[in-house]
Amino acid sequence: MPALQQEKATTGGCPYKPPPNTSLAKVTMKKLLLILLLAVGFALGTSWNVTYLNGEKVGYGYSTSTVEGGLTYVESYNVLQLIQNGMPQTNSSRGQEVYDGEGRLIAAESQKISGLDILLIKAELQGDTLVVERTHGLMTGKRYLEGGLVGGSGLGYLLAGSKPGDSVPLRLYSSEYDEVLEGTYEKGVLSRITLPDGGESFTGYHNRSIYGGTTRDVYLDEDGNWLGTYIPGGIVVRPAADEAEAKADIAWVDATASAAIFPSGEMRGNPRAVEELTLTVTALSPPLSGPFQRITKLADGGYSVEVNQRSALTESVPAVATFEESGVLDKLTASLVVPGDEFNSYAAIVNWVADNLRRRPIGLELTPAEIAEHRAGDCSEHATLVTELCRRAGLPAHTVLGLVAGVGGRFYYHAWNEVYVDGLWRQGDAFLDQLTADAARLGLLRDPDSFTRDGVFGQVTAITIEEQTP
Repeated sequence: MPALQQEKATTGGCPYKPPPNTSLAKVTMKKLLLILLLAVGFALGTSWNVTYLNGEKVGYGYSTSTVEGGLTYVESYNVLQLIQNGMPQTNSSRGQEVYDGEGRLIAAESQKISGLDILLIKAELQGDTLVVERTHGLMTGKRYLEGGLVGGSGLGYLLAGSKPGDSVPLRLYSSEYDEVLEGTYEKGVLSRITLPDGGESFTGYHNRSIYGGTTRDVYLDEDGNWLGTYIPGGIVVRPAADEAEAKADIAWVDATASAAIFPSGEMRGNPRAVEELTLTVTALSPPLSGPFQRITKLADGGYSVEVNQRSALTESVPAVATFEESGVLDKLTASLVVPGDEFNSYAAIVNWVADNLRRRPIGLELTPAEIAEHRAGDCSEHATLVTELCRRAGLPAHTVLGLVAGVGGRFYYHAWNEVYVDGLWRQGDAFLDQLTADAARLGLLRDPDSFTRDGVFGQVTAITIEEQTP
């Protein structure tokens, strides 16, 4: 197996998450994926697993472990689809970890996707320090952690050498939470046991791990073969004989498994200063057509896209979308609106969101009212709140999902707004603190939900810059 790629991590796309229609979720999909990564057994070679929630098959995964040149390589992949707020959401996690002969995590890379929320991780042991680069949205951070940590995928590898009756202390590196989790792994002794969901008793082992506030009960037969892992909340992970059994009865497809996450192509100069842009786009379906983008189908199947920072006059006045009653949002809107002045009302809303929301990832999908109360989020939360406040102020507004040029000129997923003000559509980006957004972007969807947003992956595979001003 080849060594990990050593490219420097770049700034990834600011992810878009559509607003939910219920209150704050208690458990995030990201946390569930982390739990599942640590739930499977360990063996050299490839092993498949199936995940159940309250008896219903909701996902599958595999892990592959090989030894080469004194190093152990552990690869993992898990995917789930659960119903959140009445909508299906697919979540996947894939990664690779490398351990030395002493069981130390010396390198890791991972990619976790929840809807269009993308988290990229790269970790490398430098001396006694694990240097972790963590890219989420248009934000990149670096942490320096004490070495000697266990990675999520390699947990089973490290525990394979422990003996029955041992209680092993754990210092687990959690890439999801950007922290170190303390815990223990208690390895059971050979005894008569019964699985939590019933059945006849048998001779085997019952192991238990506790960390991150969650208990996992792991069951093995008397030969040490993994039978299943039980997690509070009705989650059960069991082994599958092969890929076909793991995927059996799964009607949905992980859109990220075969699609390029980010399209190829870069642009020059400062993307935030671009006023006009002409692109040649290779895509499976056309980008958005609208006040800021003019689309022409090309003979080779691609698209020529002219992006302009400013829109043309609109002949008809669009309707304002309906919204639910909210005391928090109504009070906030009233404090920002300038009576009889659409532009200054729009400006006050965008500026308030830009100034008052802390720019940091949010694992939970928040309602607009919850965003206003928590005052934090990435581009999803910024765009969602601007749309909601503008509509309450009587201004037609949309949340736009697409690609924006970031650091180094690469295009990443991002969310921004279109708002109808004084007879013109205006494109604003509160996350980037822009009342008039630059043209270094490509709109793909308006007001997407969980059904439509998955189609964004792989829709655009390449972008070529033909002309740009300045």
